[in-house]
Amino acid sequence: IVSFGPDSNSKHPTTYFRTTVNIPDPSLFFNLRVKYDDGIAIYINGVDNLRQNLSTSATFNSYANGTVSDEADWKDFTLPRTELVPGLIGYWPFDSSSQIESGTVFDLVAGIKGEVMGGTTATQGHLDGAVDFGKAPAFNWISVAAGQKGGWLKPASDANALTVSLWQKLHTRVSSSTFWFGAESAPSGQRNFQAHIPWGGGDIFFDTGGCCGGGDTRINKGSDIDYAEWHHFVFLKNGDHKEIWIDGELFHEGENTTPLFDDWTALGIGSNNAGGSNVAGIVD
Repeated sequence: IVSFGPDSNSKHPTTYFRTTVNIPDPSLFFNLRVKYDDGIAIYINGVDNLRQNLSTSATFNSYANGTVSDEADWKDFTLPRTELVPGLIGYWPFDSSSQIESGTVFDLVAGIKGEVMGGTTATQGHLDGAVDFGKAPAFNWISVAAGQKGGWLKPASDANALTVSLWQKLHTRVSSSTFWFGAESAPSGQRNFQAHIPWGGGDIFFDTGGCCGGGDTRINKGSDIDYAEWHHFVFLKNGDHKEIWIDGELFHEGENTTPLFDDWTALGIGSNNAGGSNVAGIVD
């Protein structure tokens, strides 16, 4: 309970609160529950995200411009997932079965379109919906053109940094590419940022700026996880440093010296950037 101050005839107009929260997967957090009497302004990471009964020009001594009759009750608000993920440039939750079945999926950051190819279908995922690329490789994939929104991948090559996060559950373990960002100048099939989860006998490969040098373009490590179960994967490149995370734990890391190329072409999800090397499984 917040006091209005020592004088009921001259109440404090504003009380400030500030806290730090740690949200393991910010992309999943989008409901905010608050109480207020009678106005409120909420900032997340320094950005004004929510106001109720309070003008944008309000200062510390401004009063609410409206009232609430139930100030003791919780009120729920939905915020864009992107508010808690600074630098997020693309997010496809694959929760809309109608989008998947109609042939076009849209990301939640800028509305970037992905074209659903072949017999890719909607299915139940680890978190709500997901895409199923089939029980065997069959040219089922999603193609995302890099030229959309003025070049949505430009911030990644400008910073030489990119992180990809996903859930995957395989029907059949085959040598495949779960995602593949292409660039015209990148060698080995325009391989600018891609992962095999897995390839061959179970190794997870993470290639950037080409392939397949241990010092300049690739890190890899064998894994004995059950690929037929749901697992969360994160592939991170920050300058020369690269990391692979599995289910919240650092699995492998290394240094690769080749930077990301800036002439991006397309992203392939469930395949390489041209529709081959298909995943036989589900991605969320």
